[in-house]
Amino acid sequence: MVDLVKASLLRTEVASELPNVPNPVVDQNIVHATRMLCDEVALWQETHDVEAASGRLDLSALEDQDRDVVRVMPRGVAQAGKNLAQYVRPNVPDGLPLGYYVKERRLLLLTPDTPDGAFQITAQLRPAIQTMSLPGSVIHDYHDVVVHGALYRLFRMPSETWASAEAAQAHYQQFMDGAKRARSEVNRIHTDA
Repeated sequence: MVDLVKASLLRTEVASELPNVPNPVVDQNIVHATRMLCDEVALWQETHDVEAASGRLDLSALEDQDRDVVRVMPRGVAQAGKNLAQYVRPNVPDGLPLGYYVKERRLLLLTPDTPDGAFQITAQLRPAIQTMSLPGSVIHDYHDVVVHGALYRLFRMPSETWASAEAAQAHYQQFMDGAKRARSEVNRIHTDA
């Protein structure tokens, strides 16, 4: 489990550029920017034991008021230390290795010969939409990227007095550049592991 920090931790940096935006609006956009970054890059990954029942792995147990499941990571389902194959279709021909099929974001179907029991699931997570708590490691390592994402979202609000298409575009570009660097770092870490 990852340590969580409050979204308001980044409020000062966002408010320094947009001082007239109400704090709750700033905080919510910090959450949304962190969700965007966690969607773009698998920065928040956790491994949990999940019990299969009737050939199904329900990943909703990994979610709570602070986190949502984005997806299962590649090679992210294992049983007794052995990774299971992921199939793109639910009807797997006989004789193929044990595996699973992703029916929905939170539901995996096991192939017919795969026994129920305990599975180790590595999932990509993101902050829940209603939370004000964010993964501390993401905020610590990528706080500038999150700040640019929040500023992008705030500047692109056309009905607000602070709206600026130019500023939104500039912050979006900085956010995407930061996400690209983060993706490169994550890929390097998981390739070296």
